[in-house]
Amino acid sequence: MPGSNFPERGAVTVSTQSREEPFAKMTAVRILPDPAALADAAARHVVEGARAAIDARGRFSLALSGGSTPRDLHQRLASPP
Repeated sequence: MPGSNFPERGAVTVSTQSREEPFAKMTAVRILPDPAALADAAARHVVEGARAAIDARGRFSLALSGGSTPRDLHQRLASPP
């Protein structure tokens, strides 16, 4: 929404938030062309984080919301690479 505090539709906000820093600042905002590009980028981001967590700690946990908003992300994560 132009003029609001919210990113445009299709934007990805990446956080460096961790358990040690529960209120970490956002580090990047990417504007993507459409919802499909957003779902692709989000799925890649989740997979990269999962691999890094598994390499570092031997495990990875993720909680995703339900509903129609994250549906494309869920489909990409459930599909074979």
